Amino acid sequence: MQYWHTIHFTPSDSQELFLVKTFRPHLEKQLWTDTRLRAYFQRVSTEQGNALVLSLFLPSPELDPTFLKNLSKKGELLSEPRVQSAPDEPLSQRWIREFQHITCRVVLDLIAKPNYEYSDARLDVLKLHLVLLRSAGLNQTETADYCNRLLQAQLQSLSDPAQSAALAQELEENIQSQFLFVKDVLDQFYNELNAYDLSKSSWLRWIRGTELIAKGMEQELERYLPLLLNLCSNQMGIYPKDELSSLLILGKGLSSPA
Repeated sequence: MQYWHTIHFTPSDSQELFLVKTFRPHLEKQLWTDTRLRAYFQRVSTEQGNALVLSLFLPSPELDPTFLKNLSKKGELLSEPRVQSAPDEPLSQRWIREFQHITCRVVLDLIAKPNYEYSDARLDVLKLHLVLLRSAGLNQTETADYCNRLLQAQLQSLSDPAQSAALAQELEENIQSQFLFVKDVLDQFYNELNAYDLSKSSWLRWIRGTELIAKGMEQELERYLPLLLNLCSNQMGIYPKDELSSLLILGKGLSSPA
């Protein structure tokens, strides 16, 4: 029997500091050494402010008391940890959890780099998205088209057309100063994905992980791809408006001349 443990938690320090200094070391020692176990996190907004939802897939209905003690020292539990036996979920939901687990491992490795800042996260999330869409079978032009369509759909979901137009204009203005630099980085990264031995890539875990997800989800992948992109941005800590900017940059950066 396996169990999902869910913990709603607000760190006393920044989320990044907690994830790197407390959550990641725990996963390294207790979960990542066992391929049967899973773990991930999500960033959420509550009435009390920003919080984390930690999800752990364990063989025991009891959480490690040392881990819970460490949590109590590092912040506030917003509710009692919830435990449930692993439900008989639809296959697509199991693959979404698997995606979150893979994303968690990759994201924690990224944000643990020395002097890692939000600007680094904004650039890395573009690379994460690129690899995911490539694993989904999209080439460079198709990736640009997909991101443009997804952005337009999200803008059109706003009830006020004037608000949608104003936001689109704001996004365009916000990316102008760094666009050529980011485009060069994306072009170089995309060329590396296609030209080099991927076994030597620092992104190998993400490349192989997203390929596994794409193969496992099969026909369901297209339906859930926007959700996977959003979950990826969430774990990277990307603000909602910057998530839209990411789609705009990918849409323009992969299709526009320098």
